[in-house]
Amino acid sequence: ICHDVVEGEVCYRHVGYAMQSGIKTRPEQYPGLRANSSFAEVQMMLHQQGVGGCPPPCGVRSWCRTSVKGEDCYEQVRWL
Repeated sequence: ICHDVVEGEVCYRHVGYAMQSGIKTRPEQYPGLRANSSFAEVQMMLHQQGVGGCPPPCGVRSWCRTSVKGEDCYEQVRWL
């Protein structure tokens, strides 16, 4: 079941922190997100990481992307 979090919910505060400063100051904790990522994209990534009790948002089906050279994931799977 999806749910777009709203102000006052714990997840909302986590998304707000990530968008306001977390992505910029600790990008390694927010893989695949950028400063211009949407609220729903940030909520989905936090949901998939199990952070803040975030449920999956209704507007994003999953968080999937191709890793790029220099990321830990890329180095772990490049031998395939």
